[in-house]
Amino acid sequence: LWTELQSFCIRLEKGYAKVESFFSKSEISQLISEVRQIEQLSQTLDKDDDIFQFEKKNGKATKLLRRIENPHLQFDTINNFARSIKVIDLLTPLLGENIRLHNSKINIKPPTGAPVQWHQDWSFYPHTNDSFLTLGVFLDEANELNGALACLPGTHTGKIYDHRNAETAKFCHAISRSNWDENLDPERAELLVGPKGTVTLHHVRTLHGSGPNHSTICRRFLLIGYAAADAWPLLGVG
Repeated sequence: LWTELQSFCIRLEKGYAKVESFFSKSEISQLISEVRQIEQLSQTLDKDDDIFQFEKKNGKATKLLRRIENPHLQFDTINNFARSIKVIDLLTPLLGENIRLHNSKINIKPPTGAPVQWHQDWSFYPHTNDSFLTLGVFLDEANELNGALACLPGTHTGKIYDHRNAETAKFCHAISRSNWDENLDPERAELLVGPKGTVTLHHVRTLHGSGPNHSTICRRFLLIGYAAADAWPLLGVG
């Protein structure tokens, strides 16, 4: 484990890192079993609510689940996993001894699932400093066909991009084409692929996105945001 931690710290200099099969098959199987039960709960709904979001087609919700919001607040298995010793040992060399769990979600990209446009997480939850990382766990194999996460190296040390529509000034959850710098080249992006149990980390300012799912394989991706204790949110403080 220590060798993997050292490797993580070195590779995170790009703004992201990946370790394949960080979690064992039994650890991942337990998570997947819980997620399947959560997915079944969503089948009684016909529109988005505070927990479940569905794929849209022609502006209308389908029965294809797209996202589960903050599952650690709803389900014990996810909460226990997010606070487990193995996860905290991974984060401590990067964030310090005192860590705050900020948010979680499960992105579910079913076959024909939509892409996630280029964005920085910072635009959704700015903090007093950027000691903030998102841990990702592959619950399915992630590859180029089913829309694996892609990150642009070094962007965590660059500018913070405007995520508002240039014409309407409304927040659009992504970098509008008109706000895209000429020196940003999507061709330089690295695709983070791997089997179930693979772990990723990306910095809150790293520019990232993912393509559509062109395969017949679902791509489920657990994401958990952690901040150093001295990084306080500037929005949504209860």
